[in-house]
Amino acid sequence: MADDQSSSSSSAADAADAQEQLLGDTIEHGSSEQVEAALPWARYTAKQLMGNCPYAVALETIDTSLWGVPAPADASEAHATTWVAKTIHDYHLAMVWDNHLFNDYLGDFEGWTKEMFLKVERGTLKSLKTVLRHRGVYTGSNRARIADSLYNMIATENALEWDPAEF
Repeated sequence: MADDQSSSSSSAADAADAQEQLLGDTIEHGSSEQVEAALPWARYTAKQLMGNCPYAVALETIDTSLWGVPAPADASEAHATTWVAKTIHDYHLAMVWDNHLFNDYLGDFEGWTKEMFLKVERGTLKSLKTVLRHRGVYTGSNRARIADSLYNMIATENALEWDPAEF
């Protein structure tokens, strides 16, 4: 019993440490330092990295060694899902809404194709759409395919206007 409690508190401490490091992560996309910065995340589990983020992601698909490494055009399912999970985590923690979040989204998913979105585990993709909507970014009709909606947003220069029927 005592071992379980110390293991549980150690796990909680590891999760808190991971979250603290994530909050301090300010490396820009495309930086050569980015790959080096991602390596420390490999020692954490996907659950620890996601912390208390309420959005569902495919924890079993996430490759923590790729945390923070943008997915290239030929990304694997694990790499694409890991990148989407990290952006969900970041969007949840960031104090950014509406057009500012839309601009962050455009930067984070620049160069993504519809095929890349289709590689991402469906529940994780749905969580990306949900966090964007919760933060004031209109993602298109709720009846549209999620991958189509997220891909179509990249092609627009300005954020989509909310459809009154969606309220």
